[in-house]
Order: sequence, then C-alpha cells, then structure tokens
Amino acid sequence: VMEPDGCFTGLNDTEPGVCVSGDPEGPVTVALFGDSHAGMWNTALDQIGRDRRWRVVTVAKSSCPPTEDLVFDDGGEPAGYTQCLRYQEDAWPLLLEQEPDVVLLSSARYGAPGEVVAEALARRVDALSEQGVVPVLLRDVPRPGFDVPECLMDHPDDVPECAFDRQEGLAASGRGHDELAQLRPGLGVIDMTEVICPGPVCSPVVGDVVVWRDNNHLSATYVRSLSEVVEARVLPWVAVSQLPGPAADWLLDERP
Repeated sequence: VMEPDGCFTGLNDTEPGVCVSGDPEGPVTVALFGDSHAGMWNTALDQIGRDRRWRVVTVAKSSCPPTEDLVFDDGGEPAGYTQCLRYQEDAWPLLLEQEPDVVLLSSARYGAPGEVVAEALARRVDALSEQGVVPVLLRDVPRPGFDVPECLMDHPDDVPECAFDRQEGLAASGRGHDELAQLRPGLGVIDMTEVICPGPVCSPVVGDVVVWRDNNHLSATYVRSLSEVVEARVLPWVAVSQLPGPAADWLLDERP
C-alpha cells in the first residue's frame, strides 16, 4: 500500500521516512503524522485517496507520538526515549516539505502525564496552524490490553470471551488526547469510538473481520472497512484547507 517499502521508522531508528499512498499525483495532500496508531489508519486513507485523488503521506515512527520537545521513558532507554526526540526534529521539516493541506495527528499511551503530553501536542498543533496547515486530532481507539487474535484462537467457539469493556479500553488508550481537545477547543477531532464500540462492550469481531490485530492496533482489513466513515469525517477538514487563508483561520478559530 505504501511506497517506498520500509518507509515506516522502527523503534530504535531515528531517520524519518515518507510513505506515499492514495493518488501520488493528487492535488490535495492529507498526512498521517505520529506513531503506529497514526500509521494504522493508512489502509482507509489509501482507499479514500485513490477515490478522491488525495495524495496521502504517512510520516510515522514506532512508539513516537507527534509531540514537540517531549522526552519520556519508552523504547528501553533508561535515560528517556531520546530516539523519538531526534526523530521528531528531522521529521518535522520533512513533513512540511510534503506541503500537506491536512495533517491527522494520533498516538498511543506514553509514560508522561496526560497534561504534559497534551501541551507537547498543542505545540505541534500550533506550529502546523502557523504554517497554514489544518491540524486534526485522530483520537486513539479503545485498547484491549490483550492479544485479540490469540484470544480468538484460544476461544474459537466463544467470541464474546474476547470482548472487553469500552471505558476500560478508552482509559488505556492514547494519553493526552482529551486534554488536548480542551486546550485547543477549535481543533478538529475525529473520534471513531462510537463506530468501533457502539455499546459498552467492544466486540473483537465485526461481521467476519477481526477488529484488532494485536493488543492495541486495529487490523488493516478492519480499518479499510471503515473507509466510508473515515472519508465522511476527514472531508470537512479537507474542505476547510481549500478555503482562502483568512476564511480557514476564522473557521478554525471560531469552531466551538
């Protein structure tokens, strides 16, 4: 789906890459920026991009949120996950070189307080807005906390055994997202929780599709099945990005 192959930056690497999908020659560029919880939405964006003539770029690194100036404990680094900080310093100009119209930001849960993560995300949101880019938070999804496919293999005749409580899943999901929405009330937020878990319990299977591929990522097939919903949620922000600068600024500033 993404070109070139191997463009997603691994846990211990610091050199950023740009993954291109959708319509590479499309006049509109939509970017996914963050960690693997941002990158996992690519299968939907790729399909939408092909249909809508959007160039889709993904700038993502494993276990590295799209924050600015945030050092946290992760990645097996006792002094802090410095690879993430170094990556972000180089990924930022690379992202801007892609001239994105809309940037969808997302991330998982990290070892820093929610307020601190939110402030670091807010700095990135502000920097994007200053560049004339429309930033949108793609809120993280409920986290199972156990390997869903493994559970299903262990309980082939009892799918409900592998369901989990939605509120517990949300409590374990991306840290700082709710706080960011409060810090920046004009920020666009796409929250897929009601689609993925419409009731108080999150089912591991929808139709014949396994929803999670492990203990925290949605499966590529399931994400692709959400293409129409994702398109409906992203489309208004692409429309805002195509307005003349002052009009777009007003909409983003005035949105309740």
